[in-house]
Amino acid sequence: MLDRLPSAEEMTFLVGQSLHDVWNKLCTLYNSATEIKKCFSESFIIHSDRMKEVID
Repeated sequence: MLDRLPSAEEMTFLVGQSLHDVWNKLCTLYNSATEIKKCFSESFIIHSDRMKEVID
């Protein structure tokens, strides 16, 4: 088990620049998708609440 997270320089040294770049791109895509999903979820909740008010 790691005592601390490796720095970007250490990770680049361990896995190589190309794999480190791929990893960073995957992390960015995942974070973007998560943020989009969160926005859609929040919008759906707001829209659902408004629809309930209209129906009631």
